[in-house]
Amino acid sequence: MNKVYTIGEVAQMLNVHPQTIRAYENEGFIKPSRSPGGFRYFSDEDIKRLRLIFLLTKELGVNLAGVEIISRMIDQINDMHAQIEYLVDIIRKEIDRNYEYHRSKALVPKDRRSVIRIEITEDD
Repeated sequence: MNKVYTIGEVAQMLNVHPQTIRAYENEGFIKPSRSPGGFRYFSDEDIKRLRLIFLLTKELGVNLAGVEIISRMIDQINDMHAQIEYLVDIIRKEIDRNYEYHRSKALVPKDRRSVIRIEITEDD
């Protein structure tokens, strides 16, 4: 099971106030899981997303609208990357299947008449 963190742990880890994290959750940038009692539990992926938000806002001066656009673009790129990996896997399997099929056909003659015989004779 993956480790989860409380909002206090995440705030301390990222050196921000817990209210800042709540604000980003309210904006929809992160969606931590919740316990039955309503406590937030943050995954490594949530923390990674928060680090990106802080980089964009604090270090690069991007506003929240820009963060939303960039986040959406990153999600789309990640989705496309997963789709490409899936398609490459399908193509590799098809290539392997075709290779094995043609290899097996090339090594096994259909019948005796399909075997080419070459005879070498000496000229006197």
